[in-house]
Amino acid sequence: MAIRIRFSDYALKTNETLTQRIQFVYSPLNELFRSLHVLLNPRHHGTNIDWVIKIQDKLTVEFYENLHYFQLFYELGVSPFLLCNFRYHMTTIEEEIQNLKEFLVNYPTIQLIEYLERIIDDRENAFIPTLAKGLEWKDFSLNENDQLLKDLRQNATSVYRRLFSFIEWYRKLIFDDTWKEKLIQQKLLTEIQKQSSFLRKKGFI
Repeated sequence: MAIRIRFSDYALKTNETLTQRIQFVYSPLNELFRSLHVLLNPRHHGTNIDWVIKIQDKLTVEFYENLHYFQLFYELGVSPFLLCNFRYHMTTIEEEIQNLKEFLVNYPTIQLIEYLERIIDDRENAFIPTLAKGLEWKDFSLNENDQLLKDLRQNATSVYRRLFSFIEWYRKLIFDDTWKEKLIQQKLLTEIQKQSSFLRKKGFI
């Protein structure tokens, strides 16, 4: 998945001013949502297929209903608001979930709906250009169910309650074991240190 970043003119002056704009995020919660992204489209994540096959017997009909209900949050990447727009630096998933609960209570629902509608518009206009619809995207379709948006308009508190119930179930039965078995924490820390060291030595060149 390509990412385009636009830096200010000041940031582009030197390697040092550019490097100052980079932050590394250690987030177990981000990994949880990324794993839901993988389960949503396992055919496009071949390196994780062994994990998908291993856990699929534990996944229920209710899980898949929730997976698709909330898919707008992580369909094409994890929405920043799920990480509280990067306002906080937490080191455990429990802290991150608690922060997200508090963040959503104070986040204007209309603003969240507008944000999600913008995601829908952006992905329909920019994702998968016509010429790129090759074999790998032949069976892929964007979520067109707007039930999540309807429910947010009617009762956001109920939507958030469902989201955290979904996360809790998934954590207990799947994610916490995966986090330990796959040594994800150590892999993240190693990668952050490796990339940070590379930037410090080589800059962006």
